[in-house]
Amino acid sequence: MELTHIDKDGKARMVDVSGKQETEREAKAAGKVKMAKATYDLVRTGQGPKGDIFTVAKIAGIMGAKRTHEMIPLCHPLPLTHIDVSFDFDDKEGVVMAREIAEKQNLPEAYLEQLMLSLRKAGLLSAVRGAHGGYMLVKTPRDITLAEIVEALEGEINIADCADVPSCCFDPGACALKEVLAEVNDALYSALQSITLADLAERQRSKQVIKIPMYYI
Repeated sequence: MELTHIDKDGKARMVDVSGKQETEREAKAAGKVKMAKATYDLVRTGQGPKGDIFTVAKIAGIMGAKRTHEMIPLCHPLPLTHIDVSFDFDDKEGVVMAREIAEKQNLPEAYLEQLMLSLRKAGLLSAVRGAHGGYMLVKTPRDITLAEIVEALEGEINIADCADVPSCCFDPGACALKEVLAEVNDALYSALQSITLADLAERQRSKQVIKIPMYYI
């Protein structure tokens, strides 16, 4: 019997399966979830702020499988006899090699390694040793601000040496420029502190969206 969801006129239809004999079949589906190392370590324990992570995920997977016919157009309800959900962990997944970043961003690898070292010392990155080793974020991108990154790479944020030095001149209390520089310095820090690594990544993705010409008739 030829099955098709298109009739002779090219219109969609639901296939009549009343004449088909029952058969036993098995279907498998797999997926992969990527996350920051801190989140990964928490998930690996199986316990989160709202309880048992794996039990909740397993129940959600089973409920989803039971309602497959509601999510796929023109799909028949299936009498399922068994559903199972399992989890595997890849401790190497999420590791990015400095060489890969250097090639993609057109940066000298030796220079990038120096940056990575500074970020490691600041507790923003962790290193994974081995042939397939590299670097991972210690915290989620939402928990890392640009201020943290700039301070890790450049030191304390100051647009001028006198902005944060009490005795930089003969009479700092009477220096209007010092007050202006301090205000600018505070504004710069606040701006960098308000933007997370996730925010920056989202902005970058929006810049890379391919613009398709729109024609109007």
